[in-house]
Amino acid sequence: MGDAKADSRRSFRRFSVDVDVGVECGGQRGRGKISSLSLGGCYLTCPLKLRRGDLLDLAFFGTDMEVMIHVSGEVRHSTGEGHGIKFRDPSFEAREEIANLIYHAHLNESKQPLSFHPQRKEPRVALRLPVTLRGRDIFDKSFEEQTHTENVSRRGACVVTRWHLEVGSVVEVEAYGQFKAQAAVRVRWATRHRKEHFVVGVQFLEVEGDWIVR
Repeated sequence: MGDAKADSRRSFRRFSVDVDVGVECGGQRGRGKISSLSLGGCYLTCPLKLRRGDLLDLAFFGTDMEVMIHVSGEVRHSTGEGHGIKFRDPSFEAREEIANLIYHAHLNESKQPLSFHPQRKEPRVALRLPVTLRGRDIFDKSFEEQTHTENVSRRGACVVTRWHLEVGSVVEVEAYGQFKAQAAVRVRWATRHRKEHFVVGVQFLEVEGDWIVR
């Protein structure tokens, strides 16, 4: 019952993965495995004695066992060796790595592009909204620019940028001025716009604040 209630409160869709992690909690250290993952949390199995409310640190290992992500979490529910973990204020870099991990795991399994939200046709509002766009371009160069949207919807936007962004990559959009909101977004498509600019379609993964379209 408790697990069902926890599932109903989840804000993010979870995906099946197979990820080795290092776990540290209250002086305990060990190795574990994540079998499902979302931008907001994960399901962890490990031999450590964990209880609901415990705070822990996770180190995600890559294929060469090099640590690629550090993130803190809280145990939200626990059954034996299995634990539902909610991430605690992950950095943008950690969210980006987690999103890419989910994306590639799903892509390898299904051979189909991943959609973090159900496919649907939503009305877009033509709106030139000032935003800050930051992340890494197709050449892995870090950037931050002041730009604007072409249109917006409840789950995404079209944004003008000088940077060549890779489809599937995760960047951050921050609205300012009259409307204040921040969102981690995935680039769904990109096309050339005028001479030195691109228009990119982005889909929200995680939003903080009040976005213009509800």
